[in-house]
Amino acid sequence: MSEDLYLALAAAKPTAVELGGALITMPQAHAGREEAFNRWYEDDHYISGAMVSPWVFAGRRFVRCELQRFCATGSTPTEMGSFIGLYWTLAGHVDEVWAWAKAALAHLTQEGRGPRDRTRVYSAMHETAFTHMFDPPPMRAIHALDYPYQGLAVELLDAAEGASREDLVRWLRDEYVPSQKGPFGQCVALLPRGLREERRPSEGSGVVAPAIDPNPERRVCLLWFLREDPHAFWPGNFARHPEEIEASGVGHLVLLAPFVPTLPGTVTPLKVRQIKESSP
Repeated sequence: MSEDLYLALAAAKPTAVELGGALITMPQAHAGREEAFNRWYEDDHYISGAMVSPWVFAGRRFVRCELQRFCATGSTPTEMGSFIGLYWTLAGHVDEVWAWAKAALAHLTQEGRGPRDRTRVYSAMHETAFTHMFDPPPMRAIHALDYPYQGLAVELLDAAEGASREDLVRWLRDEYVPSQKGPFGQCVALLPRGLREERRPSEGSGVVAPAIDPNPERRVCLLWFLREDPHAFWPGNFARHPEEIEASGVGHLVLLAPFVPTLPGTVTPLKVRQIKESSP
């Protein structure tokens, strides 16, 4: 590539260090292929599919906990979503990162390095709606994926009928999030901007992902960064979230799921659990 291209990228404005949004992907690893998926994603796709993108300045992956998940009252919580990857994007460059990610996936797939051993459950580009700090300064949202938080709770919500997403965001920002009590470091609220277009099962999986893809007009994603491992306290106050959200009249819960960080260069806990379960 020409030196001019690198100079243009380095000078592209804005360059202020501010969280503009996030690329989020939640895949379901195929049964018995958890470690194969983890090795492909951690050793290749995490880096080549996202981290080397211009204007992506932090990333972290989490793996599901074998703990209770929650969803809208009367619905059955989905068990899909064994990993989640989060990638922070610089403000003012959300659209560029999304375009880059789609192009990178296409090129990697042509090279035989594309998606494998998984079904996509939720994958979208997001822009930041608001952030709320429970930890004291100088902690900021830009630090969330680098600080060693012990867990993550992912909360997907949709605006209720008769309410707008702006109504839901306003209630979440001004009432719901600040009132919560628990081992929270911070909460980042994100709005989906674009979807991955793939909705078919991965080859040979025979599995179709549940319908939790976001409706960009209605969806809000809350990321709760936890100071404690969810196994130490879950569900705690999270058990009240479905009822609190429904009672607000402006939204309903789609999914609330706990995760813990992956440890790069190690066997996934899902594989360890599978080995233990199959041992005599």
